[in-house]
Amino acid sequence: MRSKLGTINTRGPFEAQVAPGQNQYVKGATWDDAWGSRVKIRIPAIHTPTEPKDQDLPWAIVVKPTSSGGLNSQSCGLWGGEWVIAQYIGDQLYIIGTLDKNTSEFDVRGSVNGSTSFQRVDRYNSGLKPAPTQIIGSSEKPTTPVQPTKEEIQEAVKDPEPDPTSQTDTEQEAVTEDPLDFVEFTGDEVPTGESSNQSFGKGLSPDRALQRAENDIGSLIVIPGGVPVNANPTESQLQQMKSNGFTYYPREQGEGGKFIHTNQNFA
Repeated sequence: MRSKLGTINTRGPFEAQVAPGQNQYVKGATWDDAWGSRVKIRIPAIHTPTEPKDQDLPWAIVVKPTSSGGLNSQSCGLWGGEWVIAQYIGDQLYIIGTLDKNTSEFDVRGSVNGSTSFQRVDRYNSGLKPAPTQIIGSSEKPTTPVQPTKEEIQEAVKDPEPDPTSQTDTEQEAVTEDPLDFVEFTGDEVPTGESSNQSFGKGLSPDRALQRAENDIGSLIVIPGGVPVNANPTESQLQQMKSNGFTYYPREQGEGGKFIHTNQNFA
C-alpha cells in the first residue's frame, strides 16, 4: 500500500492505521512525561502488513486542538482500526489528523495473528460496545426511502387522549367536559353568581390543586366557577387549601368536587 501523500521519507508525514486493542485505555499504559492519548500505529511506508506484531508497534501521541486544554480534558476519539496521518518530530511519533470513514463495512473485527494486515476493522473492537441507538437492524442497505403506511400516518396525526394526571401548570382543564352533579348550596355558602350544577371537566387531583395554590395561586383564581378536583381531598389538604383562601364543595355523588376562592372570578 503506497502512500497518497507523495514522496515518502523516513520522517513523514505518513498514512498509518491504529492497531486494535493498542490504545492506552485498553493497555492501562502510563508515561513519565504524562502525555496521554497514545495509540500504536502500523505505517505502510515502514512496516509490513504482518510485522512487527501489534504489541511491538511504536506508540504515537495524538495531537489535539486547543479546545482540548486542561479546562476541557477531551478524549482523542481513537480506539482501533482508524487511518491517521502521522509525523516524526525528533524520535517521537505524533498523529496530526484522522482520515474519516464514510462507510460501516469492515473485513475483520480485530487483529488476526497479531495484525490487521491493513484491512478494514469493525469500529466496535477491543471491548467497545455500540449504544442501542447505534445498532443497525439489518445488514442490507435499503434501495428506496422508507414509506410509512396509511395506518402509521393516521396514528401519527391523531390527537392524543388527554391525561389529567399529567397536566402542566399552563394547562387549564382543557378536557372533554363531564358535568358534575354538585351539591346545591344556598344562602351565603356559595358566592354570588355561582351555579350549583356547572360543568367543570375532569379536574385536577387534590394534591396538584394544592401545589398550584401554594406556587401559582393566580392560575387557579382566574378559573371561572371554581377549581374542579377529581377526588376528595384529605383533612390535611383541606386545611392547607383553607389557609390559601379556598373552601371545598364536594359532589353530591362520587369522588371530587371544587375549591372556591374568596376572590374567585365567576364571570
